[in-house]
Formats: sequence, C-alpha cells, structure tokens
Amino acid sequence: MRLYRDVNGLPPKNRIQKEESTVQISMHSSEPDLSEYESMTKDELIKELVKSRISEARLKKGYEVKGDGAAKTVTIFDNWNMK
Repeated sequence: MRLYRDVNGLPPKNRIQKEESTVQISMHSSEPDLSEYESMTKDELIKELVKSRISEARLKKGYEVKGDGAAKTVTIFDNWNMK
C-alpha cells in the first residue's frame, strides 16, 4: 500500500490515534500478613484455597460474587475491561 502511494504520488495515509486510558496499579512489596493462616487447621486452609480458586475462576469469566446466602451480590464486568 505504501509503495502504491509512493508510485502514484499520493500523500501518506493519516492514521487516527486512539485515545487509550492508562490505569496504574500500585503494587505493594510488603510481606503479606500470614498470622491468620498460621492459626488455621489443615481443613480450614483447604477451604480457603478452594474459595480463592473459585474466586479466580469467576473473575476470569467476568463476574465477582460477594457475600453468601440472601445477602449475596453478583458484580458483572463489561467485556472492555477484562483483557
């Protein structure tokens, strides 16, 4: 396409620059507080691990669940902010 424009004396194609919003995420390098996990039993630790993996899978699918039972709220994310 560029060669065609050069051969025929056409001006270069003007590209429209898209405005991209930049989101800054602050990363904390401090050590996580593990004191609450140290006091848990093996079964409680396994339950917490399962909860975190379920939460991670839901976030990958585009929604988040907070609370449980009748007080459960589901937050659905738009497609544009998932990738």
